[in-house]
Amino acid sequence: MPNPCETCAFGSAGAAQEPYNALRGTICSLGAVPFFCHHGRDGQEYDWQDSPLGPLQLHPTNRKLCAGWQAEVSNLKQRGYFGEYRPIRRAVARAALNALERYLNKDLNLHKKQRAQMLLERCIRFLAARDIGDKEIPL
Repeated sequence: MPNPCETCAFGSAGAAQEPYNALRGTICSLGAVPFFCHHGRDGQEYDWQDSPLGPLQLHPTNRKLCAGWQAEVSNLKQRGYFGEYRPIRRAVARAALNALERYLNKDLNLHKKQRAQMLLERCIRFLAARDIGDKEIPL
């Protein structure tokens, strides 16, 4: 498994200090949703904050999964977070990411932001639980 870089979103500096990036990384790891490195395979660091495409703006052969994310997902897997419920976790994580984007949308009215926040909170509580077998899926 590759080693995380110094500015990894799962480290203690750089991208990890950006609250949005850290929250997205956490949601992606808890749901095993691919999280891409902020460096391309060519080694160049990319700033995706101002692009709605994120890593998709890179050519597919230049994208790589974040090594910190890979390590975190491996750790969660060893601790029993996925198993047969991996597809459910992934669906809930995608819903959480969608709710996060809606919540941060400056053009959304307050009522819709509040609904997005409530869904985001329910999804994160669900994802953070190790045993979800008897939990209601928050979708």
